[in-house]
Amino acid sequence: MGKAGTLVVIRGNSGSGKSTTAIEVQQRFGRGTCAVVAQDVVLVATTPHALFYSFDLTLDQTLIRHAGRPLAASIPESTMRQWYRGWQPLPFVDEVRIDADWSLDAIVDRIYRDVVAVR
Repeated sequence: MGKAGTLVVIRGNSGSGKSTTAIEVQQRFGRGTCAVVAQDVVLVATTPHALFYSFDLTLDQTLIRHAGRPLAASIPESTMRQWYRGWQPLPFVDEVRIDADWSLDAIVDRIYRDVVAVR
């Protein structure tokens, strides 16, 4: 049986940057060593390591990010406003809180360093 991996959970509102971040993290580690599982997929995993990251963006910051993505053409601002729930920390884990000041490179670097540190 192979060595147990590290589960990385990236949370946030629609349009906050979860998928973009996950793709960049996967590219950093390489496709053979990192799998991206969408939030709509139920994953049951046993791992000794789990790291949690959550985007904390205002609605305006979320709308700006969403406007620059291909999905903006098919998901209008009004829908994004309905979906927005604000900051919702999980009460049972410590999460790294990612705000609008973090660049994509800084987020990916942090996740990469954290995963390497728990290996």
